[in-house]
Amino acid sequence: MLLTLLACKPASEKYQYFNLYAFGTVGTGATLRLDITGATFTVKEDQTDSKWMHEQTIFFFYDILDRTAEGAYDIRMKSYTPVERKLARAKSLTPAEEYGNDAVSFYQDWGFNPADRTIDVACLYTCLKDSETEHTISLVADDAKSNADTLYLELHHQGHGESYENEAYQPKDFQVQTAFLRFSIGGVLPEGAGQEIVLCLDWDWFPSEDGVLIRENKHFQAFTTVKLSE
Repeated sequence: MLLTLLACKPASEKYQYFNLYAFGTVGTGATLRLDITGATFTVKEDQTDSKWMHEQTIFFFYDILDRTAEGAYDIRMKSYTPVERKLARAKSLTPAEEYGNDAVSFYQDWGFNPADRTIDVACLYTCLKDSETEHTISLVADDAKSNADTLYLELHHQGHGESYENEAYQPKDFQVQTAFLRFSIGGVLPEGAGQEIVLCLDWDWFPSEDGVLIRENKHFQAFTTVKLSE
């Protein structure tokens, strides 16, 4: 465990924020590193099973208890989920039946890590209640459309027919699940890409009305410019 010495100061001066979330990598002892910002966390209070492992990537909810230095914080760990690491795939080399076209969306924002050229994705998908069918989430690069300036990416869900848009089932038969993934895009970067590139991300999801999902896929798209090296 990391021993952090804190200077005494009035409680009113504590730097505190609550109900936060992030992707991070487990360090030594009770420390975490936020890969995108470089901030470091020391877990002072742990409400989980504490089974996270060294160098494991996790998505976690936390409270900031105090700031101990610039970019260093004491936190309360509230819950966590291991993150699955996967490779982004080239569309021209991947059969469509492997990645599927069932609806998928973002649970929270997505982020890019320039150090290892990965994209963190927290997403939502639908599945049948109590189903044992394996659902997969894939990030597919449209290599025919991408160029040195822009990488076109598509988020896909393969639910093998067990997705909310399938009207063979009743809406009540479904539940919404979450998935947390880290995709490496180094292998699908376009030839000639420079120090910066525009990421264009496409996905399909259901619109909602009064909090209820409507069985009508809607297309979404987001752009962002990222640095490919720090």
